[in-house]
Amino acid sequence: MTAAKYLRNFALFSAVIIMAACQQGDQAQEQDDTKTGEIPVNSVVVPAEDGMERYTATLSIDGMGCAMACGSKINSALAGLGGVSFTDIDFQGADENNSALVEFDPALLNEKDLIKAINDMPGGHYQVTAVQIVHHTPQSEGDKKEDKADKKESAESFSSLKPKLYYTLPNVFAVFSRLF
Repeated sequence: MTAAKYLRNFALFSAVIIMAACQQGDQAQEQDDTKTGEIPVNSVVVPAEDGMERYTATLSIDGMGCAMACGSKINSALAGLGGVSFTDIDFQGADENNSALVEFDPALLNEKDLIKAINDMPGGHYQVTAVQIVHHTPQSEGDKKEDKADKKESAESFSSLKPKLYYTLPNVFAVFSRLF
């Protein structure tokens, strides 16, 4: 075979593997009772760093097998809701704690709408297991002065942290176990 045929076959095989990672077939019907029970919702109020009032929700999601196909399906489902202004998918691994961060307008939708959008996706293998709602509130001038003083003290007492960039590859064994 020529190099072009090898490359074409490799691309086809890779596409099949990626598509199969997001398909769980009959496994979606074998859900345990913990996925269909009451979903815990935790609400927190924090001061907005930028002074803008907004609501964000972090949805813990089970059933994601890959970042590209599964993540984009969930991202599209959430972004298609009226009132959602931002979405971001945090994929840690096939059997890890994966989540979606959503900024939304509480006048147009609530956490139940976000949960329903994910749980009712075709195939039924994505399930929300927990939700944290964060209400970012603007600060008054007195609160801002106190925060600046606290930040100055904390900056002096802690060393600076350097962010690290991590990239993880999908678990190939998990992909193959779903195929066979």
